[in-house]
Amino acid sequence: MLMRHNGGRETIAFIDFVRLIENDPKLLRWVSPVTHILSRTRNTWERQKLLQYGVVIHAMIDTLDPKHLVTSERPSYPNKLSKNTWRDLKYRVFGQYLKFVSDPEKYLGPPKKRGPKKV
Repeated sequence: MLMRHNGGRETIAFIDFVRLIENDPKLLRWVSPVTHILSRTRNTWERQKLLQYGVVIHAMIDTLDPKHLVTSERPSYPNKLSKNTWRDLKYRVFGQYLKFVSDPEKYLGPPKKRGPKKV
């Protein structure tokens, strides 16, 4: 974690960051939406929504900083996406709203396989 200190930046340990949050009501209020979402990731639906959001952010960062001058290149995680999340990203998010993303397959991976056909 980077924190401002005397006009510069200083890295602090995670435990110190948690202490700061717990002792500063303004900081606690600022991070509470994120902690609320992260505390519910044991629920599959909530986890998939968070992963979907991560895919969108990843695609936007790569689109806005294609040479990675400000950001670092990061691998995608298509194996973590459920079939429904994959389909929603492919056809709704990238298919309708983020048509300007040049390589959505980079974030989605290959199509999810269907189960065996029923006879």
